[in-house]
Amino acid sequence: MLNKKQNKNMSKRAYICFLVGIVLASTLISACSSIVVEYPSVCINEDADCQRNLNAETLSRIGEQEAALELLKTDPVMSDALTEPDDSR
Repeated sequence: MLNKKQNKNMSKRAYICFLVGIVLASTLISACSSIVVEYPSVCINEDADCQRNLNAETLSRIGEQEAALELLKTDPVMSDALTEPDDSR
């Protein structure tokens, strides 16, 4: 039979082993996982068209839709798509 002191020491050991197990398990789990950070508002290789589009999106989000459209119209392809047809002909 174990006396009270031995029983108390055993429970401390069990508790410490439990905590060590939790720490080791969490370390292993976090070491095996990866965190992916994405920056969707970043243009790769300083692409001027991409940056213009992102700037126009930012302008639009802050309520400057006209400025955003004017910025997009600086590209000839976008200008053709964004300008309204002239009905006076």
